[in-house]
Amino acid sequence: MQKPEALKKAGLIGGMSWETTALYYRMLQERTQETFGSGVSFPCLIDSLPFHEIAACQHAGDWDAVGSILADSAVRLERGGAQFIGILSNTVHLRLEDVQQAVGVPVVSITEAAAAAVPGSAVLVLGTSFTVEERLYDASLRKRNIESVYLPASLQQELHVRIFSELTSGIVTSEMQELMTQCAGFGRNAGCTSMLLGCTELELVPENHILPSVSTVRAHVEHLFHEAVSGV
Repeated sequence: MQKPEALKKAGLIGGMSWETTALYYRMLQERTQETFGSGVSFPCLIDSLPFHEIAACQHAGDWDAVGSILADSAVRLERGGAQFIGILSNTVHLRLEDVQQAVGVPVVSITEAAAAAVPGSAVLVLGTSFTVEERLYDASLRKRNIESVYLPASLQQELHVRIFSELTSGIVTSEMQELMTQCAGFGRNAGCTSMLLGCTELELVPENHILPSVSTVRAHVEHLFHEAVSGV
């Protein structure tokens, strides 16, 4: 039997948005109890960042500022005793290297975790326009011989707007659910066997059954958990 007291402590960079940070926390605790039993908690520190400031930097194109905010957070967590780092957001993984260079502990990548969970040879990649335009997932998918498929511009723009105006505030409208159905239909017609939820807030939308979804949060949680138990 593994010993829960030997679990490594995670440093979680959250708040982007708090809705999915809360989802991560719950899923990590549930995963830990599945393995170690009731009453055992996943050891972690959470630094909840000011999402409005980060979003403003993103929309202003000031990604250096985003990277600096993330790096500073990672340093605080490492100094607080974190033995590895997780960034609880897809889009800001565009500055993953800034975080990796700032600390001396491992940083568990959401892109690698999620790409490893994608079945088949073609996947529809959903996310903010920042994530999509910078092709955040392409390298991780390509090395697994998986083709990245993207939405047409009109659907992508609507998805981007609804992510920031609705989902980051925990609002899931019927229009958003219909949009996800349209996205799934596009992906199916394009030959995709699944769609990658490349924005953590997309987890808040009830899954439709037109096209299976790959949860980046669940994949990331699994990799974070395995990093925690790697020293056990």
